[in-house]
Amino acid sequence: MKQLAGKVMIVEDDLEYLNLYREVLNTHFDVHFFTCARDALGAVNTLNPQAIILDLHLPDISGIELCNELNQQKRELTDVEIIFVSGETDIAQKLKAYELGAADFLGKPFEIEELKHKIASSIQRHITKQKLREEPLKNTYSLNHYNTQTPLCNQIMHFYNYLSGCTNLQNIADAFFSLMSNFGLQTSICFRLPNVKCLRDDHIRPTPIEEEIFQILRHTGQIHEFANRMLVNEEQVSFLIKNIECENLSFKEIKHSVSDIAQAMNAKIIALSALEERTSTSCDLSRKLDELCFNISDYQNDTNRLLTIMTYKITEHLQSLNIPNEQNLRLNELIQNTIQEIDAASENILVTTSKLSELLKYSK
Repeated sequence: MKQLAGKVMIVEDDLEYLNLYREVLNTHFDVHFFTCARDALGAVNTLNPQAIILDLHLPDISGIELCNELNQQKRELTDVEIIFVSGETDIAQKLKAYELGAADFLGKPFEIEELKHKIASSIQRHITKQKLREEPLKNTYSLNHYNTQTPLCNQIMHFYNYLSGCTNLQNIADAFFSLMSNFGLQTSICFRLPNVKCLRDDHIRPTPIEEEIFQILRHTGQIHEFANRMLVNEEQVSFLIKNIECENLSFKEIKHSVSDIAQAMNAKIIALSALEERTSTSCDLSRKLDELCFNISDYQNDTNRLLTIMTYKITEHLQSLNIPNEQNLRLNELIQNTIQEIDAASENILVTTSKLSELLKYSK
């Protein structure tokens, strides 16, 4: 694995795991080790790590408490990726870690390559966020010409109108992110058709723990509120509204419409999936018709070749038998009629397949 210029803080009191981290990570990352939470808390501002590997159980305070204290500090932690590591991997622990802003959750024991991959991914997300902060991404959402002062109902109706013309999942996500950004809300979305795909409004891939949250809370009801977040579920789509502030009046306004918004997106996703399936079936049928025409053409060529050989051999055999001319002519006529009937049948098959092809093109 190529060495990365990434600074990692590891907070772990288990000496066996500490030695393991030191052995497998030192050659890949700039790693700093701490065995208690207080020491790590005092050094975090100086080190300014890009990723923090945090054990859930520490001798002085828990990893959850440490994470909470880091969040309470007036330090820019929004770009730092925190990966919790613990032998406890129950849903409650993961939800708590996510509520505190953790990017990932790794269960003990773990695979070394999985650990390296998670750290590398966290550092890459950190770098991407920094670049976006230094060079703000131009918002290309087509709905943003609507001023935030536009009445809520008008903005939502415009969203529905735009949604009706969406031709893919990215269009739907862009329209949704635009609507929510007009109200100052951070969001991410998870589509389930044709495959699971999660997107964030800042164009960065959602963290692994956030992707897992979508699956964990998928069947907890249409609206699930936890901490300062709200998850809205439908069959083929879920979206997460994050970092909700109590005094955010815009959220209070749009909260009453989130169910309708989710249902509209769900219906559109199902419609797009059905259209894609029909298109795929049509293309497959067209391909099979082309194959059938090709096979029929081969069949005709083979049949004509064999009939020519057969006619020649029959004629040669009849001549050797000294059959009267009248009978000979009658047999030749019978052979030619049979050949013509075979040709006519083959031609009818070609005409039928041609008509099917035309019908297929018309249906498209």
